[in-house]
Amino acid sequence: MESPFAMKRHVLRRQPGSLLTSQLLGVCSFFLIACPLAPAIADEVLEIGSRRELFVDDYLVERLAGLRLKLHEPRPTPLVPGTPNGHYATVIKDGSLYRRYDRGGFAQQDGDSRETTHYWESRDGIHWSRPNLGLFEVNGSRDNNVIIANTKWVAHNFSPFLDRRPQVPKEQRFKALAGDQTTGTVSGADQ
Repeated sequence: MESPFAMKRHVLRRQPGSLLTSQLLGVCSFFLIACPLAPAIADEVLEIGSRRELFVDDYLVERLAGLRLKLHEPRPTPLVPGTPNGHYATVIKDGSLYRRYDRGGFAQQDGDSRETTHYWESRDGIHWSRPNLGLFEVNGSRDNNVIIANTKWVAHNFSPFLDRRPQVPKEQRFKALAGDQTTGTVSGADQ
């Protein structure tokens, strides 16, 4: 069975003087010359409200007068003791608390049931604590911060997010996508 996510690629080979080439050039020229939407799009104001935006291009910027966009290069910083070291981390700011979810465990391959998901907390996003949740026994101990264990594929691609819609009940604010196309959405109570 073919995956619903599979995309078929079609390649058009250009042959000089072909009818297809002439038709494509004609259609493209028509849209470039006669399309009245281009000025309307340029004059449209995009409402972003109080949402923060990362300015990496000029999509939201009409003009820069005496300014320029500059992406700064990352710089190494020393690790703070107790810094989480898991893979594929997601950090969610929930009020005054930063919540970090990352993958750990000692899997031999992606999707191995030995992969685990860990939970961390921080008040400043720099200094992290590892709450002892005791939810799962890992390596013979429940003294850990593991929130997902002994699953195939769920811990592998676990991507949590905070549903901020006002009508969502508090116990359903944290949701996640995980696994592959055969798995569903995970929804759970607040930590």
